[in-house]
Amino acid sequence: MDRIKDEGFETVYVQSLHMIPGIEYHRLLQQVTKVRDRFSKVVVGKPMLVSYIDYVKVINFLRGVGGTLADNEAVLFMGHGTSDRAFTAYACLDHMLMGSQHYLGAVESYPDIQFEINRLKKDGITRVRLQPFMLVAGNHAHQDMASDKPTSWKRLLEASGIQVDAQLKGMGEYPFIQQQFIEHLKKQLKEVK
Repeated sequence: MDRIKDEGFETVYVQSLHMIPGIEYHRLLQQVTKVRDRFSKVVVGKPMLVSYIDYVKVINFLRGVGGTLADNEAVLFMGHGTSDRAFTAYACLDHMLMGSQHYLGAVESYPDIQFEINRLKKDGITRVRLQPFMLVAGNHAHQDMASDKPTSWKRLLEASGIQVDAQLKGMGEYPFIQQQFIEHLKKQLKEVK
């Protein structure tokens, strides 16, 4: 922000690239608040999931990931998770995906991998496409989801008898997800005019 100010800009638009309004999003808001009085106008766009409509749009998108699945196949998304009250977003998404062959757990909160393994087995799933529900396929995706370490989701699923195909493709690689963030910023721009 110092550089932006030094270059003479008075209006700043900040778009959150967070999936939910959790701890990291609130830190962003705190940082913006600290510098807000240095600019004429500062606008912050919301994270991906802040309204019921956001959830419905994202659920409809997620249900299409993986294409046509056999009865014994599913897609399991790994969300980041949070200790913040926003952790409920992951349980809500997982619940909204019920009835499809798509599941969503969280690496750092609920629903955890053991909860998802139990559901997959109960539903007769023997083959899973594992994919991050994170903007980028970073450390959690590589280490906690797809690695060969004994505690990775891949290894835990395999140990329970489920075949795994781990996909290291972050949500930010999908044009639909990119557009959702753009729409959030556009909405904020309209609200502050």
